[in-house]
Amino acid sequence: MRCLICNKDIDGDFERCPECGSLLEQQSAFTSVLPVISEEDERKKFLEAIDAMEDDEVDLDDLPSLNNLVTDLKDDSDKKIGGVPFDTSEITKITDLDKTIEIEPIDTNLSDNEAEYDYNGVEVKDEYEVTNPFLDDMDKTIQFKPNVTSEDDLSLTGLINKQIEDMNNGNEIKPYIADEPVSDIDLTSDPEEVQEEYVFDSDDSIKQRKRTLITAFVIMIVIICGCFTALYIMDNKKSNENVVYNSSNTESFLNNFINSNNDKELKKLLMDIRNNREELEKTQKEMYKLIEDKLEELNTNEYSSIVSFNNDSNKYKELLSDIYAITETNGEGTIRLLNNGDYQKLIDKLDTSCNNAKPYFEALDLLNEKSYNEAYVLFSKIEEDNNYYSKAQSYLSIVVDDVLILIKNDVIKIESGIEELSDDDKLIRYSQIEDVIIAYSSLYEALDLNNNEDYTNLLNTYKEKVNSLS
Repeated sequence: MRCLICNKDIDGDFERCPECGSLLEQQSAFTSVLPVISEEDERKKFLEAIDAMEDDEVDLDDLPSLNNLVTDLKDDSDKKIGGVPFDTSEITKITDLDKTIEIEPIDTNLSDNEAEYDYNGVEVKDEYEVTNPFLDDMDKTIQFKPNVTSEDDLSLTGLINKQIEDMNNGNEIKPYIADEPVSDIDLTSDPEEVQEEYVFDSDDSIKQRKRTLITAFVIMIVIICGCFTALYIMDNKKSNENVVYNSSNTESFLNNFINSNNDKELKKLLMDIRNNREELEKTQKEMYKLIEDKLEELNTNEYSSIVSFNNDSNKYKELLSDIYAITETNGEGTIRLLNNGDYQKLIDKLDTSCNNAKPYFEALDLLNEKSYNEAYVLFSKIEEDNNYYSKAQSYLSIVVDDVLILIKNDVIKIESGIEELSDDDKLIRYSQIEDVIIAYSSLYEALDLNNNEDYTNLLNTYKEKVNSLS
């Protein structure tokens, strides 16, 4: 027989190897489950093939064949492998041991890198029908990784011997298990990390989504505002390109100036027509007419007081001053949108409107205060050339009517219940009414009530009642 430890042939029946002292009984038990190279010459060929190999694969035709070994293991609890008890009752059947041992290319550049030891693994493809839980699914290919160094024998028998030695020393031989794919990793292995990263309803997740939504909303608003601004600028630019600066656009330019107080268009108009005498005169005439119509509104608008009238009159004074202040120069000198003569005419019109309005609104204020005599006097002083003359005449009638209403109300109060009185008492009451009517005429002497038909009719009515009871 041959010792598996020192690889020496032994003639005779020995319990231990005379060369290395290893137990031959344990080796014979172990050789029943491991293939052994039977011929030394074939082993040498195998070693030479491995030494000649670099990056190319070993030609299987050059490797020695292994003996087919089938051994029935008996139930012997005293048997040991490498000093470790081996329970053969767990193994029920060993079949098809005639398998080829595949040797991966050897990495001669051994280092401490654990990833390189796979090149020295032995892949044994044997099928075992086992019930021992220590052997995990022997129907699959198992790669053993002996612990080897650069000083160990890297031949097949050397690797097997190294594996046996590890088993004798009590080292556990673990099958090679490929790394699990990343997709199979249990994400719940770190609960805190998973909770922090994957919990949808966590505070951090909600805050992050809120920040994202707010940022997106702000960006959307900025983009929308930018688009509207760009459209507005483009529209104005396009409109300005189509504008003709001549007398035909004077009214639109003036209205824009009144609404926005921006004189850019008026200045551009005067600059474009400064050397065109005809257009300049047309523009000046058009401007005079437009402002004159504006001033006429002071005479036609219904103002409730002198304060509201003064607000508009001051606005038109400022408008005249701003229009007159826009100037340009040409070969003849300084030019304006309003020539000097027209400007002075408009100033005079404005002053006249203010002078005419002053007595009218003073009288109106007195009427509102029920100072009928003073109001009537001021309305009477407004002359026919005053633009407020017609309004003043209508208010003269209003003042008289208001006084007559006062007289009638007083008469009704005094006359109340007079029918229940005796004739003597009625005579006294009617005499009081006649005196009140006459007193009103003296109180509002400026109204000249004796010349008013309604007043005289009322006075005569109560005079007759007094005469009838006298």
